[in-house]
Amino acid sequence: MNEIKKVVGINLIVMLVYSLLLRMPSFYQHRDKSWAILGGMAWMIILQLVINLILAIICSNIKKGKLAKAFAISMGVVLVIGFSTCWASSSF
Repeated sequence: MNEIKKVVGINLIVMLVYSLLLRMPSFYQHRDKSWAILGGMAWMIILQLVINLILAIICSNIKKGKLAKAFAISMGVVLVIGFSTCWASSSF
């Protein structure tokens, strides 16, 4: 259970960092860039999902079942939270 918390926590921190970095230019320029933010977030979430999938497959092949399960659970969390964050960040 501890590995799952670590992997999910790291993935959420990574998602927070790139969502803030993508949102930051619109704070300073005071222009609406909702489509750019939506597209950037979508691509970053897809990239993070693919990386988690690759890591889950690698961990599964080297017989690290708990770590593979942690990456699979993390994919679900990133997908659910990332999708809602993507739409919410583009509506501001």
